[in-house]
Amino acid sequence: MKQCQEPNCPNYVWSHNYCKHHQTSRTDQKWLDTIEKRKSKVIVPIRKVSAKKSLRGDSEKILMETIIATRKHISFITGQKINNISYANCCHVLNKKNFPNFRLLDKNIVFLDNCYPRLEHFLYDMGTEDQRQKYAEEMKEQGIIVYWPKLYNLAAELKIEYNERL
Repeated sequence: MKQCQEPNCPNYVWSHNYCKHHQTSRTDQKWLDTIEKRKSKVIVPIRKVSAKKSLRGDSEKILMETIIATRKHISFITGQKINNISYANCCHVLNKKNFPNFRLLDKNIVFLDNCYPRLEHFLYDMGTEDQRQKYAEEMKEQGIIVYWPKLYNLAAELKIEYNERL
């Protein structure tokens, strides 16, 4: 994968050789036209988020803060220490959309390294099996064993538990 053209940015390219955080640095005509369109549009106020949705977000934030404060900061699949841990390292084993009742279950959240070049969280959520295997091989060359089945086994256990609770 290509790396962002912005100096000292380790993120992967999103569009036109820039990551999603540095799209404003683009100079191509398509981007300049988009900016002109935005300037000419009338701004309509965004509707307020419902109290229920806001509360759910606050609950998830509190849960993740608690997990970060109480668990060891190591990757679930490699056992490697995670420096500068944040919410980006908290990964839902079963996704929040299909398994909403486990959104706030602490067993459903594990730490995965999300600092370049280790993009485990990204690979688990959006990567293909081939990309995960390639990552495991690259890490093995560096002496780090990546054990994806540990995560898959936990997901299978949680799915069984989820179905039993229904």
